[in-house]
Amino acid sequence: MSLNETGEHFKRFDQQDVFYIIKTNLDPNGAIQQDTSKEPLYLVDDYSKISIQEISESFRFFHVYGQLYHIRNLEWSDLFLKGSCDNVLRKKVMEYLVNVPDIMKRGPLFYKVMMMIITSKNKEAICPLTL
Repeated sequence: MSLNETGEHFKRFDQQDVFYIIKTNLDPNGAIQQDTSKEPLYLVDDYSKISIQEISESFRFFHVYGQLYHIRNLEWSDLFLKGSCDNVLRKKVMEYLVNVPDIMKRGPLFYKVMMMIITSKNKEAICPLTL
């Protein structure tokens, strides 16, 4: 599936909300707050500008302040991405995420790591794309 088709899938099934990465900061009491000074970035378009740490912080925000549908969208987008990529690529992403807590292994993080692997200049990473 192409990147455009992936983005269209998220739009069609109303899963794109969790791909808007919310910038957060901690207040003096240690509570997570949305940083309103920055516009959320759309991970599907801006994956190279967003760090894994920022995705993790956005996950925490969704888990604390999000609705049930946000949590479901995180899970469903993960299932969609795992089911729509090549076996070799899926295994590489899963290997990269082996030490990440299960609650953080969701669609946006899978997408970010998948794009990191696909866009690397490593010949081994490019092979699954050329088969």
